[in-house]
Order: sequence, then C-alpha cells, then structure tokens
Amino acid sequence: MDWAVFLVDFLIHFGLLLVVALGMNWVWGWAGLPFLGSSVPVLVGGFTVSAITSRLVYFLASATGAGLLPWSGEGWMYNSEFNAGLAEQWLGGRPLLSVALILLSLVLSFFLGGAAGWLVARPGLGRGPVYVGIASYALSNLAALLGREVTWFMGGTYGIFTPSLVAFTGGAAAHVLLGLVLLVSALVLLLFRWVKASPFGRRVAAVRDNPTAASSLGLSVVAVRGWAVFLGAGAIGVAGCLFTLHRYYAFQADYGVVFWTMWPLLMVLVGGFTSDAGLVLGVLLVHGLRYLLILNRLVVGENLFFPLAYLESLELGALMIVFLLAFPRGLGSMWARLKGETGLRRRTPDNE
Repeated sequence: MDWAVFLVDFLIHFGLLLVVALGMNWVWGWAGLPFLGSSVPVLVGGFTVSAITSRLVYFLASATGAGLLPWSGEGWMYNSEFNAGLAEQWLGGRPLLSVALILLSLVLSFFLGGAAGWLVARPGLGRGPVYVGIASYALSNLAALLGREVTWFMGGTYGIFTPSLVAFTGGAAAHVLLGLVLLVSALVLLLFRWVKASPFGRRVAAVRDNPTAASSLGLSVVAVRGWAVFLGAGAIGVAGCLFTLHRYYAFQADYGVVFWTMWPLLMVLVGGFTSDAGLVLGVLLVHGLRYLLILNRLVVGENLFFPLAYLESLELGALMIVFLLAFPRGLGSMWARLKGETGLRRRTPDNE
C-alpha cells in the first residue's frame, strides 16, 4: 500500500465530512431542526459538476476543435470516458480557465445545494422540527431516484466520467485538491462561527428556543427556518462538488444516505453540538475508526459469520448507541467541563 496516497485520501475525505458535519451542526444544533436530507445537497453538488460544469467544458473544447465524440443523448454516457480524458488534456494548458470553472462549480453547488435542501425540508418547516426530519429523509429517496433514472444528470445507472479541473497541476493534482478541500472546510468553519454571532444567527436561535414568542415579535418562523436550512444545505452541497472533483466520476450510489447523512450525524453526536473543536475531534475520531476498519477488513472478515459489508453498518449503529448513552453531550462538552474543573478557563474579571 502507498501510505502517502492513503494519507492524502484520508485527509480529503476528512475535509469533506467536516464540511458536511458543520452544515448538519448548524441546522441541527443551532437551528434545532433534525434535517435528515444531507445526501440531497451532496448529490446536487455532484450534479453540478457532472451535468453543468462537464457540459460547459465539452462545449468550450468542441468550439476549439478538440475532437470530442458526441456528448449528447446516449453519447453522454457511452462516450464520457473518452471525452473526459480528452477534455482533461485540453484543460491542462488552460490554468486560468480551470480555476474559473472550479470557482463556478463551488458557487453553483452552494446555491443549488441550498435550494435542494430547502425544497426537501419545506413541507415540515411550518409544522415543527419532527416534520422537518420526516420530510427531508423521505424526499431524499426521491432525489436518489432522480439520480438513478434521469441520465441527463450523471448517467443514471451507468455513471459518467468527469474531466479533472486540476489537470493543469500535473502530478500534484491530488495535493492541490487536498489543499482546496482543507481551505474550503476552514472557510466553512469560519463562516458558521460568524453567522452564529450575527443578527441572523440570533434570530435563528430565537426561533429555535421559542417559535411562538419569536412569531409574536414579528419573525417569520418558516422563513427563518428556511434560510437556516438553505445555508446549511448550501455548505453541504459544496462538499458534494469537491467529492466529485476528487473522484473524476459521478455515480448516484456514491451519494447515499448512510455515508452522507448517518456517518456525519454520528460525527456530530460524538463531537457535540456546542463546540467547534469537539466537532472537528468527532469527525477525526469517527473517520479514523472507519478507516481503521477498512484497513483491517480482511483480518476481521475471517472471523465473522456474516458478510463483511454489514460490519460498517454495525460499527455505525454501535458507536451511535454508545455515545448517546454514555456521552450524550459529546466530546466538546466533556472538554469544556474538564477545562472548568482543572482551572483552564480564561481569566476574566468575573472569575478572578
């Protein structure tokens, strides 16, 4: 095994899952809405790269006589590998265009992912948090159906190859993408910290704590909740875009509910809803345990009486139950309590 490649892949997925966990933490922890449709904006972020950015690249490359095979109709699926490789070579000598396409993909995935998240949560926004969870989880299956049946998005059950937008970096493409993912995750972390301290963040918290009182003061509960979901889902959509840029391939099954909703939810539960540092630690811990299982799957599989594919789901369920029972407030709350007990709190005039 090439450990350098493994480490880069581990850190890229850590950054992607951190972005998703930050979006979920905002919607769940700050807005108080149990949004279970995280896979939808991730899928829409993938649609952005496969259906919009790739077509734009093919259009520009065809206009300059790049020699692409037909990329409409059935050719969209069957010729995608050849066209993606040729378009990648064409982009290799155009770094400014590649950077512009990356930025365009990120911006579009934020707005389209936010709109998709709002759409699946909309039926429950005016009825209460429980209905948001029910609606978002149920409608996420409809989005998955669109990914499977509508070939225009990402090739249906065939999937499609997408041109690499970092081909201009040559052999450093993986490291450049890693830097981009970590940069985006840091910016998303700073964004939510800023939003929580803003007037909008205080309105979201007011609606969360007492919707009736907030409504009596003139706040539209549905509108505030809707914008909160839009913001969190938009950040999650950016993760879907980066994931597709990393894979160079888009296939609906890679954007499933288990990986993009349940695992990030476990990471948020482990880290806690109250601490950004705890959230980062929760993502790192759970992601590390999952990769540890993947590395040792052959050894572990020899001692199992059931298919190895079930083991990851069992790990997910077991960790969720353990942390809900033993550490219901997560590692962030434990760390904050430990600092208080050991006198590590910041000194202020009130506690001197």
